[in-house]
Amino acid sequence: MTDFRIPQTLLDTLPAPAPPPADSWLVKGIRSVQEAQKYSPDQPRDPAGSPTGGQWASTGGIGADAAQLTDRLASRKSFQEFQQNPQDSDITRMVAGMIKENGGDALPTVISKDEMDRQIAGGATELYRGFRGQRGKENADQFRNGDLFVGDGLSGSGVYTTVDIDRATSYSEDYWNNGALVRMALKPDARVIAMDDVEKLIENAQPPEYKKLAEEAQAAWKAFSTKKGTTEKRETELWTAYRHRRDEGPATYHALISDPAIAALLEGYDAISVRRDYVVLNRGALFVQLENMP
Repeated sequence: MTDFRIPQTLLDTLPAPAPPPADSWLVKGIRSVQEAQKYSPDQPRDPAGSPTGGQWASTGGIGADAAQLTDRLASRKSFQEFQQNPQDSDITRMVAGMIKENGGDALPTVISKDEMDRQIAGGATELYRGFRGQRGKENADQFRNGDLFVGDGLSGSGVYTTVDIDRATSYSEDYWNNGALVRMALKPDARVIAMDDVEKLIENAQPPEYKKLAEEAQAAWKAFSTKKGTTEKRETELWTAYRHRRDEGPATYHALISDPAIAALLEGYDAISVRRDYVVLNRGALFVQLENMP
């Protein structure tokens, strides 16, 4: 495989990049420890499709403390294989391995249109996915009955779906005119976590030595952006120090911040909700309509 990475000698000559905006994924991911401590990763979410779907459940708990995420990731076979071949380190391939380890490549429950209507009326969360290209219809059939293909996107790795039928339709249309629009639904007992809460899990898993630098960098960014005395140079120095410390850190933490699906899979979630989209991590948690949409 061709290595398209930029040589480190060239990277070292480049100026430090500008700090990320205050509402970026990175900045939100290193919010202060005090805020993170208000969050309990042991508290479960109500099932998708229920009247309170996606909200915090009032009782119960799940798994271990988020700080143990890196330890649990280190024990995963897919992560160990990822580490053994750094020249071909495809994070999506690693996530696909974790999905399989979790049993998330199980076949969905394929049902008729009438039965899908009944399931959605009963609390399942209606979703759509478009398949395009010369093999669009074939890939749609494979999603129902064959091997699971795990893709990637702006919200990490997984199977991208949406509640927006028009948006999904746009992904099924192209030059080849062989696309397919598939209707599906998350089962009412599917475990769904919002992207903001995945970020909190990742933040809680930060090595302790990162936290002070992260807090200082965040405070400097706020001070600079509100013109309260911190200079741009000082703010950039703090972000650079944070990045250097982070880059020297454990590989498990690097993996966690590389793809939000990893933390969600370690906590046993079936999907991540991102506004009107759902990144599905367990195909077995889906009902899929037998017929493609017209």
